[in-house]
Amino acid sequence: MCPILWTRNGSHCYYFSMEKKDWNSSLKFCADKGSHLLTFPDNQGVKLFGEYLGQDFYWIGLRNIDGWRWEGGPALSLRILTNSLIQRCGAIHRNGLQASSCEVALQWICKKVLY
Repeated sequence: MCPILWTRNGSHCYYFSMEKKDWNSSLKFCADKGSHLLTFPDNQGVKLFGEYLGQDFYWIGLRNIDGWRWEGGPALSLRILTNSLIQRCGAIHRNGLQASSCEVALQWICKKVLY
């Protein structure tokens, strides 16, 4: 069973924040809840999740440190829109992935395995 305010999909629980934080604070929020920022290490799911998102951007577990990589996982093999070298953290939007400055306050998505 998923915690209150979390949504179940298959064998995972997801938390879609209503408030906004920077990327590191979002990462910490998820970790404090025994979860992690949403990742798609197999690069599947970007389109699936994008269909459920409106105009808002949500932080996900994607960062550019010597190349775009999923947190704790493989390199990104998808295209990510970026306009600047200071855009080192990844967000998802209904149109796909977008790079942003990690200090920007955005909503975020946490993911954890259903117990």
